Amino acid sequence: MPAPAADQTVIGPAKPRASSGQKAGFSLGAALQSLGQRVQGGQRPQRPGATSRSGSAASPAASRSGPSGALLALGTVAVGALLVIALMFIGRWMWPAGTVLTITRPTGGTIVGPGIECGTAATKCSTTIATGDPIELATRPDKDHVFSGYTGDCAPAGRTAMTEARTCGANFDQVAGPAATATFRLTITKPEGGTIVAAGGILCGVNGSTCSADLPSGAPVTLKADAADGFAWEQFTGDCPSTGEMAMTSAKTCGATFIRSAAPINVGPPPSATLARPRPTPAPRPTPVAPVPTATAPTTPAPVPTNPAGSPGATPTTPTATPTVPDKPPPPPISAEEHAKQEIGQLVKNYCAALGTLKPATIRSLFHLDNERELKDKFKEYKSLKCTPSSPPEYDRLDASPAGAAQVKFGMKQAVEMKSGGAPKALDLLVTMVVSRKGFQSAWLIDRVTVEEKPK
Repeated sequence: MPAPAADQTVIGPAKPRASSGQKAGFSLGAALQSLGQRVQGGQRPQRPGATSRSGSAASPAASRSGPSGALLALGTVAVGALLVIALMFIGRWMWPAGTVLTITRPTGGTIVGPGIECGTAATKCSTTIATGDPIELATRPDKDHVFSGYTGDCAPAGRTAMTEARTCGANFDQVAGPAATATFRLTITKPEGGTIVAAGGILCGVNGSTCSADLPSGAPVTLKADAADGFAWEQFTGDCPSTGEMAMTSAKTCGATFIRSAAPINVGPPPSATLARPRPTPAPRPTPVAPVPTATAPTTPAPVPTNPAGSPGATPTTPTATPTVPDKPPPPPISAEEHAKQEIGQLVKNYCAALGTLKPATIRSLFHLDNERELKDKFKEYKSLKCTPSSPPEYDRLDASPAGAAQVKFGMKQAVEMKSGGAPKALDLLVTMVVSRKGFQSAWLIDRVTVEEKPK
């Protein structure tokens, strides 16, 4: 019996092997198709030639959806790239890229610039500046210091461009302070018969015992003499001129001479003016004889001599002396307040005279505080200044104690001529001055001065 024939085997056409390039194209298309379908909400992509679960091949519509998905994918990538670029610009705007400027912290002053304040006044000594931007530094010297130059990358003018990281600095040199004002001692030899009054609290003689003071070099000094009762001032002596006006160019020792005042002497006339002796007469009563007038005899007629015995030939008695006129009452001793006013008034005159010199050192000697630099700045444009007090001082307050103080107001006229030319400018000013002293042996000096023009 013949063997049964086997089932016929159907051999289909062999599937061509895809090249590597075809595989890559297939994979990219599948990915884009998958992305497009997900965006569109379509079906899951199938491989070409694959059958569905029902055994049917992929529909032509599914195969045609590949280019549309690729376009959607490319759009998504472009949006993502734009978003990344925008984020980069925002980051650069918020945190700009740049180069670092570093300041070497100086002593004696402060360096300031864009985002910089570094030195004795602050400690912000570094900052980031956009690359390529120019910078310019400035300096603020401390008191008694002066800027002498920039150092590092900003030398010599304090300017540079931030093409790379920079390090800059500055030097500040200390300037010598004003030399201490030289002083000379004024010594008064204590007089008899009066008191000498002078600047620096000197009150030496009958009314006081402060007989020396140290006064600034060049300061004007005026001595005043106050005679005691029964005395009169004659002159000043020693190193001071007879008028008492001088300047303290060296140490000086001065005095004064007081002489007793001339007063009538209660005595009879001098021998040359004695009365003539009367001649006896036979008359029962003597005849009085008038005294012989002389050049030195008093103008008031002397009384007629009498004859106490009432008999002829008796010797007349000595006439009564001319009554004396009492002296004027002596002036009261000077008070502490009056003495203080005299010294402050002299200080006002000295201040006005010192302004006329346009020398800050001379004016500085009349102040407690150092204002020489301020005066130099004020006078640098002046060619000349004439100053005249126009009204006597008026005192708002006055404390005449040893460590006293006062506030005084007075008028002052100034004629200022500028170096730039033009007619002198006339100023009518009202000056308010606050003065004080440390003790009787210290001079009155100025604490502060306020000047304003008088209203017209």
